[in-house]
Amino acid sequence: ADFIIVENLESFPVQGFYRKGKSIEEKDIENLELSTEDVPNHFHLNDISMDEFEQLMPDWKIKRSGNWNIIQVIDQQLLTHKKVITFEGSIEELLQEHSEYSVLLVINRYQKKVEIQACVVENFGDIEGALGSSVMHDCHNLILVGREPVLIHKALSTLIENKGGLVA
Repeated sequence: ADFIIVENLESFPVQGFYRKGKSIEEKDIENLELSTEDVPNHFHLNDISMDEFEQLMPDWKIKRSGNWNIIQVIDQQLLTHKKVITFEGSIEELLQEHSEYSVLLVINRYQKKVEIQACVVENFGDIEGALGSSVMHDCHNLILVGREPVLIHKALSTLIENKGGLVA
């Protein structure tokens, strides 16, 4: 691994340099040979139309009743909480009645066949628009969040067109 060690994250004073896991003296850094290998971007999704996207959106208009599992986002935290609510209706109706909820979609970017997993999240903010990302701990998925299918689809199309990244 190539990395540095810093004393703190405020002033960022560097204490050590490592190249391929071995300590490097500061005086030797200038003489390091650096390669610029092309890193493959395995991104197999093809653009999908809005009609295809609507057909793939799980349960968007399907009415159901009973308990719903909601992911509660905690501001500035990686951890989340589970919340269970009772609601009768579709995801679309849930979002119309509760502005604190959004839908979060996960799509595997390595598959040519698009399969969408969806869940409802709380505390993501009363967003107007959509957010999308392929930048995360494992980069296997695209994650999108929003409240309107048209805007979520636009974010997805932008990610596909650019073979990943961040989009708002």
